[in-house]
Amino acid sequence: MQETVSTSGAGDEPLLLAAVERFQRGADREEAFRVLFDRFRRPVERFFARRGVPAEDCRDLTQETFLGIYKGLESWRPEARLSTWVFKIATTTWLKRRRAAAAAKRDAPEVPAEELGDVAALGTGGGQLRRVLDDERRRALRAAMTELPDQMRRCLTLRVDQDLKYREIATVMQLSIETVKAHLFQARKRLGEKLADLAVEEES
Repeated sequence: MQETVSTSGAGDEPLLLAAVERFQRGADREEAFRVLFDRFRRPVERFFARRGVPAEDCRDLTQETFLGIYKGLESWRPEARLSTWVFKIATTTWLKRRRAAAAAKRDAPEVPAEELGDVAALGTGGGQLRRVLDDERRRALRAAMTELPDQMRRCLTLRVDQDLKYREIATVMQLSIETVKAHLFQARKRLGEKLADLAVEEES
């Protein structure tokens, strides 16, 4: 399905192309990217909403889409309309999320703790037990991340999963670098407290 922005904005293509050209030249990339972000954010959110995506997930997928736009803008060439390229990235993002959801449903259910037996039954003694505990910590970390405020969680996801620099996160999120640093500091503090609680539970 081909998606386009409303025709009422068709006349802004020269403005958008000028912003792309500035971005590719490295001339005030943050402001150039903001022009694209302001133009396409709501249409991209509507793109996901029309496909039945919950509002919270629409924001997450929109963020992922603009991350893809930011990463691909350096090499983009005007062989087709910019909006066509933007919604191609949005479609790819949506399909990836659908495939991930389908794969999660196919995963085998976790074995209940009471069926694991004692340490000897784990097969390789403490080594495998340690892996089980590491898996538990990773699950606890991911669960704790979902409890963070939206903006803080998105900053942390871009930093951890996408390995973006502070300035890149600020550009994609349309925030100041100081705000990004504050969010990441608070996120690390909260997650550290969560993992500390888990360690206490394991030792008790």
